[in-house]
Amino acid sequence: MSETGDDQRYKLIRNYLNAFDAELEDSSLLTRSTFFEAIFNIFDQVIQTAISTSKSAKPEAIRKIIRPLARLSYRGSGGQSLLDKKAMTELMQSTLRAKTPISNEML
Repeated sequence: MSETGDDQRYKLIRNYLNAFDAELEDSSLLTRSTFFEAIFNIFDQVIQTAISTSKSAKPEAIRKIIRPLARLSYRGSGGQSLLDKKAMTELMQSTLRAKTPISNEML
């Protein structure tokens, strides 16, 4: 019995959330709507990067891509409130761009 497209999407989303849950020092961020929305703004980029670099969308492959994102601070000045969704998304996207490795085989 093969998985339907809906089953595959559900599994992919579950892998993505599990990867963030495993990597975040403060996994309660996943319950904050601003953070949740921001990570789904970069969902396609993260999954495509995981597939192109690891040929996999399993949690371990996704974790390698999001590890630098999990180490970022998403708090605004003063450290009390979270950044807004746009600022979080931009921070995540710029971090992903900065972490894209270039190997000799690519040149």
